[in-house]
Amino acid sequence: MSTVFLNFSSFFYRRINLIILFTFLLSFSMNSQNSIVHGKIVAFDSIPIQNAEIKVKKTKTTVLSDSLGFFSIECQLNDKLSIKVAGFKTKTVKVKNQSETLLIKLKFGGSEKDIEAAASNGHIERKRLIYTTNYLDAELFIDSGYTDVVEMITGKFPGVNVVGDEIIIRGRNSLNGNNSALIVIDGMITTMSSLRSLSVADVKSVNVLKGNEAASYGSRGSNGVVIVITK
Repeated sequence: MSTVFLNFSSFFYRRINLIILFTFLLSFSMNSQNSIVHGKIVAFDSIPIQNAEIKVKKTKTTVLSDSLGFFSIECQLNDKLSIKVAGFKTKTVKVKNQSETLLIKLKFGGSEKDIEAAASNGHIERKRLIYTTNYLDAELFIDSGYTDVVEMITGKFPGVNVVGDEIIIRGRNSLNGNNSALIVIDGMITTMSSLRSLSVADVKSVNVLKGNEAASYGSRGSNGVVIVITK
């Protein structure tokens, strides 16, 4: 009887060990199995990025995103993908689920050079970048027919209008009745007449700040800030 019990116990434990080994091997096989992962690269939450470089860190497999920001790449579960785009912060993403479509949001660098890099490499249209970042390189419009800086600003920045001697930024409404945006030229707070006196050829860049971006100007910037840098 004792011998039968020992034989049964030995058989039982062998079966348990085999099940554990099989489970481990199955898990290892699933983790090391290549599959196609799909994703989309965007900036500013929704704008697709074209020609973004997506690289699997382990295998160095590399693909580029299409005109709508989509990509497909072969990799394994827990692999890390490196996403590089000129003008944007490099980002690393871990593949946690091979069946889900990845939505990868990149952070824009924020400078004039970053706009130039992103546009010249075909990632996002320059016009769309200007609209999104509220930054304008005035040199691009010297030969565009604009002779008045105010006209150029209202023509190129969506939601920016001129009413009398005030620049009004859509969505900025002051409680005290003054809705005029603050005008800053070369670091000095100034007036609409000073802005109008400038020609496009005198201007290096224009930046329109809204909301939290204008917080450094205190209550004076509550209706937005138009920053002009001259040559």
